[in-house]
Formats: sequence, structure tokens, C-alpha cells
Amino acid sequence: MASNRKIILKAEYGVFAKVHWINIDSRKHGSKMFLPNPSPQEYVQQILKESSVEAKDIKAIAFIYNDGEMDTWKKAYEFRQGCYEFCQKHGIFYFNSTTIAYHNFIATLRSKVILNEGEHMTVIYAEMKGVLGTTYIRENYRWKCINIHIGYDFVPTQEWKRTFMKNYKPKRIVFMYHMPAFNFQEVIDLFKEKNSIILEFDYNFLTTACVDKILHVMGEKLIPYDIAPQCTNVYGVNLGRNNLISVTYEDILPFEKTGIIDVNPSKTVTLNARLSISHPFELVETIKLSTFKCKKVKVTLKIDANNMYDFKVEPVGAKDLCDQFEELSILKPVEKPPFSPRKVQIVFNKQECRLIFTCDNGCTHPIPDLDGLEKTPIYIAFTAETPLIGKSAKEVYRQKPDYVVFDIIKLCSTTNHDIESPKWGFTVSKEDDALMVSVQTVDGERKSTVDFLLALVIKNALKPQLMGGDKEQKWDQAEIAFEDFTPNETLKKAFISAGRLLKMNIFLNKCVRLDRTKMKL
Repeated sequence: MASNRKIILKAEYGVFAKVHWINIDSRKHGSKMFLPNPSPQEYVQQILKESSVEAKDIKAIAFIYNDGEMDTWKKAYEFRQGCYEFCQKHGIFYFNSTTIAYHNFIATLRSKVILNEGEHMTVIYAEMKGVLGTTYIRENYRWKCINIHIGYDFVPTQEWKRTFMKNYKPKRIVFMYHMPAFNFQEVIDLFKEKNSIILEFDYNFLTTACVDKILHVMGEKLIPYDIAPQCTNVYGVNLGRNNLISVTYEDILPFEKTGIIDVNPSKTVTLNARLSISHPFELVETIKLSTFKCKKVKVTLKIDANNMYDFKVEPVGAKDLCDQFEELSILKPVEKPPFSPRKVQIVFNKQECRLIFTCDNGCTHPIPDLDGLEKTPIYIAFTAETPLIGKSAKEVYRQKPDYVVFDIIKLCSTTNHDIESPKWGFTVSKEDDALMVSVQTVDGERKSTVDFLLALVIKNALKPQLMGGDKEQKWDQAEIAFEDFTPNETLKKAFISAGRLLKMNIFLNKCVRLDRTKMKL
């Protein structure tokens, strides 16, 4: 890199973009906000114009960018790729990070915490109305993220603290705040333990820390407080419908996996990616094995520290096959999906439900239903052999109300069979202390317990697939939470009974994660 380049740019992309220009030697800096152009080429030109800096004077650009700003993985990747190509063309070092990763690096850099290998540290900070936390493990002389904690509607109680920390007991806690919309001192008082570190707000560090980060990544200034980069997307290499290679949020970058598979001319190898767990998989590349004349091929997937991928399927010749077998694994379908959820939560209000997954590193993700809706209307229509649930059932109600059941939460909350509503096309009765619903079906009028109807809703809520293949995730337990109301004992018993019908354990939780859309991760 040319020695006369003394400027580093920090470019934050969002609804409103912001560019910072920093002198490496003096750390003097300035900033300016602007409306960003969605084209990466135009966006980079905006950065130069707003900062009044020429490309020849720039040593590096730190692009702080959250993929959630785009609608699809393809758009997000092409945006990053366009920024990268500009930097390559002008001899500028390219660096890419997310807001949460960058802010956590600021905390580790300022606190200068170094623990023994295998020990944990948690960074807790507030921004607007959210309390965010990240737990790290000391590994290979740097920090690696192992869990992300998210809390809304902060309450200074031990119960809230236990829910937030998820049983993690770090050796050291670092507190940092940017723009809290509440008294962050209450958070500090609740979590503060011996050897805790409290970092006062310092706007300069939000900007100048990118100099330290970039110099470390470039190998010019080694920092023992660095955080290992992790993949911000989910990738899956599939052989037909079977997953061969998966890259998840838990994987450290750079990532590389290579293996050998048999050539089956009827099969294809595909690379799939998803912007986040709340988005569907997108087909990135397709390679037909019928195009190869050899018996085996080598499949390779690489993802560098800036989330740029390299995917190859190459022939393996007979001469070097033995050497390849000694060095490479034989790829077989793996059980681990490209995203491995460990906990599922269904959040109910009185008319809708929504699904939330918690992945292996503790990150929570709202999942749209099969219709792409964030919240599923709790309507069941019996106009087909298989009941319709959700949006389609609600649409059926307009034409055939006597085939549709709704207000199921209300029905499951009472033992009174005399309740009725002029909007209902079904009737309610009682048999052997069980509340029954009579509704028209394709086979005539049928009766069903309210517990059975609730079981149908739960089963439908758990249908979204995560593997990018043909297998549905199977659950033997689910957590139920309630939004905007408190369940009575009758409703709680109904959920437990519905779980028995589904042969799964149901756990009831009063805590609900509200309004995740206000927080970008």
C-alpha cells in the first residue's frame, strides 16, 4: 500500500448514510450524513464527494453495513461486491463489518480485557430502548462470539437478568452505552459484579476505533483484544436435496471446506444462501454433474473475512485420486442444517401468532410463515381434506363463514359453552366437560375439541423449513409466549393438552420479545 496514503474512511450505510474521514497519524476526523444511492458504484462516489477525499489518498475504507438494509441476499452481496471492486481498482484496502460487531470491538479495545484461554467475557451496552449483550470466549489469543443476548422493556429484576443472560456466567462484564432512552445505570446496578468495567460514552471512539481495527487486520498493528469475524449469512451446498456443506452464523471466517463426491449424472450440486433466517434460501449457483466425464469431483466452498465467497466443483483425475483421498474428506449428506435452531418459541396474541427461533449462538430470529407473513391469522378453514390455516383460511371466511373457525384463543380461555358471536359461522357446545366446536367441512358438519383446533394452529406454526432441502425440522418441545394479554389457567391447560395431542412438551413463558424491528443486528 502506498506510504503517502494517510486517510481511512468509515462508511456507515443505512436509510441515512454517514461517512467519516480519519487521519491515521493525528486521528483528526470529520463526518457528514447523506442519502445513499443503492448502486454501490454511485454510493462509493458519494463517499468520496461528501468527504472531499481523493481515492489516491485513501489507505482503507471500513464499510459498516448490515445486510438487513437490502431485500435479498443477491442485492446485499452485489452491493458488497461493488464496493470491493472499487477498492481493488484504486489500491484501497477493503474491510467489511456489521454495526454490532464493530461496536463490540470498540468495547474490547477500550476495556483491554485479556483473560485465560476458555474464559468468558460479556459486553453489555444500550442503544435507544434495547439492552444488547454479547458473550465471548477467549480462544486462540482473541475473542470469539458464542452468544448474543437481546432484551427489551428493561425491568431491574433478577428474573429479567436470568432470562437475558441465559445461564452464562462470564469472568468479566464490560458495560458501554451509546444513546440509551432509559436510565442505563439501572442496568449496570443489576449486572455489576466484581471486576466489571464501565465505559463512559465517547463519540470519538465510535469513529477512530476503525483505524486500530484496520491496521490490525492489515498486520501493521497487532491487537490482542480483537474479535474473530463470523459469517453474517447462511450458506448451504446441496447435492440434490441433501446438504453437503453448511456455513452458519456460528462459523468463524475465513471458512473453507473441501471434499470429494461421486459423479451421479442425474444429480446437480447447488450453492444456496439466505440473507437471514427470516428470509428464504436463494439459489446462487447450479452445477450439473452430467457435464463431468470423470467418476469423482472435488467440491470446495470458501468464504473470506469480508463474507465474499468462492465456490468450485472440479474434476478429480484417476492419477491424483489417491493423493486427494489422503488430504480431503468424502462429502456425505450431513444432519446439520445450514441453520441449526436450538429452541422454538410461538408468540400468541388473541388473533395471531408468530414464530421465533433461537440458534446455537443464542441469536433470536423471527420467522415468516408459509405465506411470508410475520404474524399468522389464527383462522382454520375446513373446505379441503387438509385444513387451511392462516391467510388462506381468513380469505375463505369471506365466502364461506360456516366452514371457518376463529377466536380460538377466546374459545380455549373459557369453559362456558353458552358463548357466541354474530360473526361466527360455527356453534359451541359441551360434552363430558370438554368444549366442542361444530363446523361445516367437506364431509358435512363435524365436531372438534378446542384443544384439537389449537394443536392444528401450533403444528402449522412450526412448518417453515430451515434446511433448504425437503426435510421439515422436527420438534419435541416448544415454548409458548403471550403478547398483549395474560393467559388464564384454562388457556394454559389448553396449550398443555394441545401439546399432548402433538406428542410434544409445551412450556409457557410470560416473557415476550417485543418489536424486534426497531433494533438492527
